[in-house]
Amino acid sequence: MGYGNYSFGVAKLIDVVWDVTVGRGGQVLLAAFTYKAFTKSLTRNMESSLVSVETFKAMTLQNDTFYGVLKMMRYFQQNGGKRAKVAMFWTILSALFVLLMPTWLSAMTGYVAAIEGFVQDSSDNLVPFEEFRPVIYTIHDGDRLGEGYTKDYRVAIPWVNYEDNYYVLSDYYGCWSALSRTYNDSAEPVKWKDDADASCTLLWRLSEYTSQYGFLGLNNTETDFTFPNMTNVTIPEPSLNISANFALYGGNPSYYDTFEWWYLPYGVNWRRNDTNEMPFATSDPFFYHQSSGTGYNLTELNQNGSCQQLDNVRYKWGFSFILLYAFIATWLIWNIVVFGIYLDSYLHSRLDVAKRSIGLERAVFDLSLAMQKRTDAESVVMTGNDRLQHLIRGGHMTYKDLPLNSLPPTRWNQIRKWWEGFRFWPWAKAEKWWLAAMLIFDLFFILSVTTGRFKRGWCPYFSALPGFGVFLVLLVGRNAQGRWLIFVFWFLLFWIGNIWWILWGHNY
Repeated sequence: MGYGNYSFGVAKLIDVVWDVTVGRGGQVLLAAFTYKAFTKSLTRNMESSLVSVETFKAMTLQNDTFYGVLKMMRYFQQNGGKRAKVAMFWTILSALFVLLMPTWLSAMTGYVAAIEGFVQDSSDNLVPFEEFRPVIYTIHDGDRLGEGYTKDYRVAIPWVNYEDNYYVLSDYYGCWSALSRTYNDSAEPVKWKDDADASCTLLWRLSEYTSQYGFLGLNNTETDFTFPNMTNVTIPEPSLNISANFALYGGNPSYYDTFEWWYLPYGVNWRRNDTNEMPFATSDPFFYHQSSGTGYNLTELNQNGSCQQLDNVRYKWGFSFILLYAFIATWLIWNIVVFGIYLDSYLHSRLDVAKRSIGLERAVFDLSLAMQKRTDAESVVMTGNDRLQHLIRGGHMTYKDLPLNSLPPTRWNQIRKWWEGFRFWPWAKAEKWWLAAMLIFDLFFILSVTTGRFKRGWCPYFSALPGFGVFLVLLVGRNAQGRWLIFVFWFLLFWIGNIWWILWGHNY
């Protein structure tokens, strides 16, 4: 997945900026979120379980280092309770992901010398790949059309660079601009354009011609043909001997049953009257180079094609698809796990309700209290760090001895208590105006995206914002001032987006 056309210096600069901003910057953000979530989880577990002193140190003071991860792994079994062990397991995996993130992001990006595709023509010259155009129709008796046309005249269409056109040979997107389609006008379904590419106009003229008179010169009648310059000519019998080469969409001829000649080139489902065969209902693309007169089918094009580095070396910067896909999948799993652990601690921790969160100072203070229980402070004033580590090794910490029962109930218990006392009809009566507003705005959104006349004055996609604002009012609004603030914000956001759409957005 390479992008751009850069000099070496620019490609290298992009790579360095990526590593510093996305790699290191992303690591800082993930480390901050991880620390917040897992210190909350640590607090939650210590309300009911024992945690080793070494684990506490690793999670609170050494959480962003490989040494801290190794210590968590080493003392994994010393943590009491299944909940603590499960939380520690995910903490270790998350910490490893955060530590490896810059290396992973750096490994999946890079720059390579840009190369171009070439095809060897019949004279052994290398021709740029894009000069071999896909041939749709071949007029085998093209000399009957007069000057400028020869026997076996190839009608090839231009390549296009269109991101959504994932099967360029079967969509013919590059030639759609040769005519405009008026689907609601059965009398005149297409209107020809004077400034279109001549080869594209000829393509659709032949599509129209073959839809009327068939292929292979089998129609023994006088026929009429219109040139790209809108000149008409009458061709004596038989009809033109024309054959077709198609790249079938999905390899399925039935896909073309419902399309007229002006939507997709005609011929896939054409049948010979004498044999009832469908000679062009196969995927058989053909490519032609006008200057050298070289023609290849798809197999021959691949066999004679090669990728060459240009003399003026340019570079593309991009991603390894496999590593990018693996990173996104892992990152999504990390988000789910971290959010789940954060939500569990947020709902079920009394200390979190009391806002007794763990930070550097809280961690140092709690650790010092635990160390003092294992040692006499005055007796270790001159003791070295290695000896202190040995003295406190095997110790455990817990918050069970804190006055937890005197703290407010957990948020989950508060929600359960509220739900037990909740009655829908009294609530609906109290919120009747907001519920009516949500119903009106939801109906407004539905009509905007489904009814053509109703969506002309605004962007239908932004019309969901007022209803979403009312939903948030009912969900999180606690007082009248806060509710109106939420609603006005989303209502103004709707109009700001709508004004942008009216002035500029509809051009995209």
